[in-house]
Amino acid sequence: MSPSDSEVETARIRYQDLLRTGPGTLAGRYLRMFWQPVFRSEDLKPGRAKPIRIMSEDFTLFRGETCITAGHTTRTVNA
Repeated sequence: MSPSDSEVETARIRYQDLLRTGPGTLAGRYLRMFWQPVFRSEDLKPGRAKPIRIMSEDFTLFRGETCITAGHTTRTVNA
């Protein structure tokens, strides 16, 4: 027995929920519960900043002398 059109549409919508990672989305809420490796520290020289976009949000990574920190930005940046 093949699935009905409504079952196929429901499955498509559920699949799409797993692809979107923005704030407030199903996958986005889940992924934000864990640390996400987004950049290698050795690729960012001390004293430098790097804008990145991850899970539909803009951040700026900054490397000081001892560690990398990330700040959430409210504007779109181009890497």
